[in-house]
Amino acid sequence: MKTDFEKFFKPKSIAIVGASPNEKSIGGRTISHLLKYKYSGDIYPVNPKYDQIKGIQAYPDIKSIPNTVDLAIIIVAAKGIPRVIDQCLEKKVPFAIIFSSGFAEAGTEGEYLQSYLKNITKNGDIRILGPNCQGMFNIVDEVAATFSGALELPSIIPGPVGFVSQSGALGFSTFNQLEEEGIGFNYVVSTGNEADLEVTDFLIEFATHDQTEVLVSYVEGFKKPERLFDLAEICLREEKPLLIFKVGNSELGAKAASSHTAALAGSSDLYDSLFKQIGITKVSDIEEVADLCKILTRTKRPPGNRVGIITTSGGAGVILADHCAINSIDVPPLAEPTKQILQQYLPDFGSDLNPVDLTAQVAGSEELFNESVNAVANDPNIDILIVALTMVTGPRAGDMAKFLIKKSKEMDKPLVVVWMAGDQLAKPGFEVLKSEKLTFFKSPKRCIETLRKFIDIHSNFKRRKEIYQFISERRECLITTKSIENNLNEYEAKRWLNQQGLPVTKEKIARFPEEAVKYATEIGFPVALKVVSNKIPHKTDVGGVALNLCSPEEVENAYLSIKNNIKQNTGLEIDNIIVQEMVLDGIEVFVGCHVDPQLGPSLTFGLGGIFVEVLKDTKTVLPPISQNTAKTLIQELNGSKVLTGVRGQQSIDLDLLAEFISRFSRICASLKQEIQIDLNPVVITKSGIKIVDALVIVEEEEKNFIRSV
Repeated sequence: MKTDFEKFFKPKSIAIVGASPNEKSIGGRTISHLLKYKYSGDIYPVNPKYDQIKGIQAYPDIKSIPNTVDLAIIIVAAKGIPRVIDQCLEKKVPFAIIFSSGFAEAGTEGEYLQSYLKNITKNGDIRILGPNCQGMFNIVDEVAATFSGALELPSIIPGPVGFVSQSGALGFSTFNQLEEEGIGFNYVVSTGNEADLEVTDFLIEFATHDQTEVLVSYVEGFKKPERLFDLAEICLREEKPLLIFKVGNSELGAKAASSHTAALAGSSDLYDSLFKQIGITKVSDIEEVADLCKILTRTKRPPGNRVGIITTSGGAGVILADHCAINSIDVPPLAEPTKQILQQYLPDFGSDLNPVDLTAQVAGSEELFNESVNAVANDPNIDILIVALTMVTGPRAGDMAKFLIKKSKEMDKPLVVVWMAGDQLAKPGFEVLKSEKLTFFKSPKRCIETLRKFIDIHSNFKRRKEIYQFISERRECLITTKSIENNLNEYEAKRWLNQQGLPVTKEKIARFPEEAVKYATEIGFPVALKVVSNKIPHKTDVGGVALNLCSPEEVENAYLSIKNNIKQNTGLEIDNIIVQEMVLDGIEVFVGCHVDPQLGPSLTFGLGGIFVEVLKDTKTVLPPISQNTAKTLIQELNGSKVLTGVRGQQSIDLDLLAEFISRFSRICASLKQEIQIDLNPVVITKSGIKIVDALVIVEEEEKNFIRSV
C-alpha cells in the first residue's frame, strides 16, 4: 500500500494530545520545538486542564477542535490511546504519531493494545507512526514533530541525508552526532514499535525525493522483509545509496531487540547475503555511517577501483597499501609517462612507484607537491587519488588544503585526503577542508574501508540489471511454490530430488540380508550399506553406515551389524537398509537449503563430509542464483583450492558444479514452508556429479528425530 505522505511531512495543522506548558515534559518540549523551528501551520494543544498553552488556545479533546487536523501527536498513557484514536477517526485525521510506550515491548496487555492499533489502520483511514517512538523532523520544511533533545542545537544544517530509525533515542542521537560532523539531513524519522508504518515505508518514500541523495536506517528487524526488494529496485533506479545499520545480529543482541521495540531480528548471515545480493550497504557503527555519508555526498563517483597514493611519508604509503590489499582495492603500477614526470621533481630518496613517496621535501617545495599530484591524477591507470599527509602544519597546511580543494574541483576523478596530524598543529588545513567539504580522514584504515564500500556502492549501480534479474527470478520462483508434507529419509529425499532433475546414486532398499546381497550384485561392487529411517538423520553416530563392501559376505555381515548397532544405540528395530553404489575418487561438497521464517529460502555451499562442521567454510546466498554467480560462490570459499587442484590433486569441473548448484537453487527458491535440506556429500568425479546422501527435515517434525546417543 503506497502512502501519500504529504500531510505527514507537510501538515497544515498539528494537534498535540497531552500538550503541556512544562518545557521539561514531553508535551511541553514538543510544542517548544514546533515554535523554535517556526512551524508555519496551525498548532492545536489538547489538554482539558488548560485554556491556553504558550499563548495558544487549548482544547479539551480532538473533536473539540473546530478546524481540520492533518497530524495528531499523541502523548497519553497507553490505555488511553484507543479513545484518542477513535476521536481521530471521527475527525478524519489522516496521520497520528504516538510517543507513548507500554505496547508490544511491555507484555500481554501492551501487545493487545498494539494489535488494536494494527487492526485500526488496515483500511487506511488513518496511518500511525509508533507507538514508543520519538516522532519525526522534516528539516526541509521546518516541521519538528518530536520531543528529542537533539533539536536543542543552536542551529541545524539541512542536507541530503534521509534517516529512519526504529530506535528513537539512538536515531536522534546519531542525527545529533552527524550534524556536528557537518553532515546535513532533510528528514529524520523514528518508527518505534511499527504497529503500522515501518522503516521500509519511509525509505521507499525518501528514495523518490529529489532532495535526498543518501538513505540511512537503523534497524533491529524487518516485519516485511520482502519489501526490501521493492526498496532496492527504487534505490538502484534512482542511483541513491542505501546504508542499513542492522543490529540484533548476536543471540544477545537479538534478545535485546525483542525487548526494546518488539522487532523480530532475523538471521545475520542471511541479511548480510540479502543486502549484498540486492545492492544494500550494511554498516556496523555510527563512525562508519558518518564516513560513508561524507564521501557519498562530497566526492565524485569512482570510475573503477584502481587507487593512486601520494604521500609525504613512506610509512603512511605502506599502511595505505596494506589496507588496500586487505580490502581488495587495486594499487597498480603507474604509467611510464607519469613516472617520467615524477622523476623530474622527486629527490633521489623519493619513490616514483605507487604509493608515491614525496618525502618530507614536500614541505619546502610547492612545485614538487603540485606537479606530483597533477601527474598521478592524470594517470590513465588510476581511478581514485589518495593524498596522504603527515606533519604538514601551520600556514603551509592551509596552502596545501587550498590546492587540494582546487585540484578536487578540476579532476574528473575522486580525490580523498588522509591527514595524520593533531588538530592543533594542522588546524589551518583541517579548517579549509571542512569548510569546503572535501572528504578527509585521520585514519588510513577508516579511509580504505570507507573507500571499499564507496566503490562497491557505485559498482552496484552499474550492475543493476543483474540485480533486477535476481529479484525478478526470486519473485517468479516464489509464485510457483513446492511443498513437502513430511520429513524425508535419505532414500525418500533422493527420490524426490531426482524427480526435480538432480543426479543421485544408484540404490535400492533391502529388507533382508539376502536382498542386500542380491542388490549389491546388481549395482556392482563396491557398495555402501546405510540404515534408512525418518527418525535417524545422522546415521554414522549410531553405527548405521558401512562403506566399501566388496563381496557378498561383507554385505551380509554389514547388514546384520548395522541392524544390531541401531537396536543397541536407539532401541529401534530397523529392517530397511539402503544398498548404494560407492562413488569413488571424487571430491566432496555440501549443498543445503534452509527456509527462514522471515527471509524465506537460502542456500549454503561448502566443502563436504566432516569438513562442513569442522571448518565451517561455507557461503550462504538467497536463491535462485545463476551459474556464473554459483561459480563465484565456489571461488569465494577459503578452501576453494581443494576444489581446483592443490599439490597434484585432481581438480573438479567447476562449470559442472556451478550448474548443479544453480539448478538446486531454483528448487530452494520455490520452497515456502520452514524446511531444511542437506545434501552431504555431493561428490564430483571425472565422470560426473552425484548426491550421495540427502536429508529433508520439515521444521514442525524435527523434534521427533533422534539426533545422537
